[in-house]
Amino acid sequence: MNRQAVELIRPRVMEAVSGTLYVSKLGTDAHGMVPYYENGAVGRQVEFIVKPSYGKSWEYLTTLTIDDLNRALSVHIPKSVFEGDLGLNATATVSYIIKDFGNEMESEKLVFDVKE
Repeated sequence: MNRQAVELIRPRVMEAVSGTLYVSKLGTDAHGMVPYYENGAVGRQVEFIVKPSYGKSWEYLTTLTIDDLNRALSVHIPKSVFEGDLGLNATATVSYIIKDFGNEMESEKLVFDVKE
């Protein structure tokens, strides 16, 4: 696959306020958001990626449908992704990739601290 240099707006994690996500304040999920993408088309895939500095990565892959166009995409991130041996300076990096029939475009990365 070709990786293209296109500027995609970084994703959001609603519970990461002021650069910090507190695991103890999460319910069952955190809420990720892929911003509206004006070139979205039915059949394109979006892969949402969470990489904690202290554990396993988590990915969610979806294929865009007509209902997904012209709006931001919501992603439910299981609380378990952020749980673990946090230690000092635990962080998470979040991004998404738009897969467009053989080409890939990766977003700017969102990095935040993770605390109990």
